[in-house]
Amino acid sequence: MTNFWIHDCSSHRYALGRGCVYRPDAHPLWSHYQISLIHLRTPEGEPPAIKIRPEATHELVVVAIERSAGLDPADPDTFRPLLPLNLVVQLETTDEQATWLWGMLCEAFASGRLNPDTDHRPRHLDWLRVHAEMSETRDAAGQLSWFAHRVEPMVAFGARCSWWDDKAAAAVTGRGSGLPRCPSCGGVLFESLRSRWDEETREHADQSEDPNYVEFIAWARGKCFPSTQAARAAYAATQPN
Repeated sequence: MTNFWIHDCSSHRYALGRGCVYRPDAHPLWSHYQISLIHLRTPEGEPPAIKIRPEATHELVVVAIERSAGLDPADPDTFRPLLPLNLVVQLETTDEQATWLWGMLCEAFASGRLNPDTDHRPRHLDWLRVHAEMSETRDAAGQLSWFAHRVEPMVAFGARCSWWDDKAAAAVTGRGSGLPRCPSCGGVLFESLRSRWDEETREHADQSEDPNYVEFIAWARGKCFPSTQAARAAYAATQPN
């Protein structure tokens, strides 16, 4: 396929498969995604691999690649991965079965049957469940099971308005851009990990010595005001004198 490049893994001590897919329709801000398969065996003298469960043997990773002038899809040394990762799934299987599953996933992304971006992660997991079972049937003596990483919740918040909520509550089709947008005013939204959002909320409350800030942020969830100042005024009006 002209929109997929396979990378040489012969000198990589962990990777069993690495490739890059070009999907300009997947997201308005980036077009290239790397799909990797690694084994979780520990070479002598190396620290042990991080496993969700002790029996995990392989890991599939999908990550978006930052657009840059020097990006060459055939050369992974030119890649600048974007975090958080789009998908991380661990398997218990053989090298042969894991490589087959990696190849099928690459083909699904390259052909357009799956969108590699994070908004489609539930579809990725459903696809992997089905094809993991298919991979197991290829070898009656083999055993395959898979364990998905805990997905870090995401928060969306207004670039100009005060709206914030879980990313799933945002509109994603406003004005045809495909970017997350406020469901009330249509304004562009930024994104953050929920854990980071909560941490920054607590830090701001401590630094500003505002005893009501955490409560204000909780109250403002899902509410759209033209500015934080307007939201604060509306919140203050709800408080007893």
